[in-house]
Amino acid sequence: MERHGRLIGFYIPVEPKEPDREARLREALRQLGAAVSRALKESGMSEEELAEYFDLSKPPPPSEARRRESPERAPRS
Repeated sequence: MERHGRLIGFYIPVEPKEPDREARLREALRQLGAAVSRALKESGMSEEELAEYFDLSKPPPPSEARRRESPERAPRS
């Protein structure tokens, strides 16, 4: 979710009439936190750098642009 064009959080939809809604929400947030922690650890990025990848109002960070231009990602003939 964004506020004034800045990422402030994530929306995780949950069925409103689901009996164990709270437990499912906690589990979804736990999984999100684990995925973010893993991405930060494996990439060596800071939280701010990772957040830039999700800021759609800006062009992709330079490393992403270079990766798209690299020959190893080019389509094979």
